[in-house]
Amino acid sequence: YITYQAECTIDPNAKLMWNETGKEQEEWTQEEFLQLIYEIKQYINPLVSYQQHIEDLINKCQNEDQLDDIIIDYEQFLN
Repeated sequence: YITYQAECTIDPNAKLMWNETGKEQEEWTQEEFLQLIYEIKQYINPLVSYQQHIEDLINKCQNEDQLDDIIIDYEQFLN
């Protein structure tokens, strides 16, 4: 999207294109693309926060038994 914005400063007729795996490239509206960015952010931010939480727990461990007690469950984010 940033590349598209930069291109618009040079070419006001620039097209915002999207490549989905297994499909041909297609033109998207800014609204469609911004919606995708928003949805990605809503999905990724909780995962990153969870990862950081787990890293903090791991760093506080003083032995292997404490490490074994840490349960990492990314499945909760798939629902």
